[in-house]
Amino acid sequence: MSLRAARSHPDIAGAEHVDTVLLGGLEGPGMPRVHGRGVLALQWDRLILVTAAVPHHVVSVPLVQITKVDLTSALRVRGHWRRNKRHWLRIRWQTGTGVATMGVVVPDPAHWAHGLSHLDGRGTS
Repeated sequence: MSLRAARSHPDIAGAEHVDTVLLGGLEGPGMPRVHGRGVLALQWDRLILVTAAVPHHVVSVPLVQITKVDLTSALRVRGHWRRNKRHWLRIRWQTGTGVATMGVVVPDPAHWAHGLSHLDGRGTS
């Protein structure tokens, strides 16, 4: 799936905010082993990641399950460190079987971190 196709994925239609991202990785119970380019979208009730790689993966995170949002210069995913000149936006959330983590590079990480941290009680930082 190309980045253009990821941006037009039906799961992100009507999103409040959409950005192209670099996914450092996902970690947690049942999370796919993926990294690379994708699209991050904020819906009114959930955060959605659609990877650009084929086969594409869709990760949907209900905002009420987000437990922490922060910025970091080094991201540890599945025992490996990933570094980037820009800050990683790290999002942690509670799943039915444990805690999951996603790390992405977005154009304006402070804006995303602030927006996800101040959701009127739907998520916390």
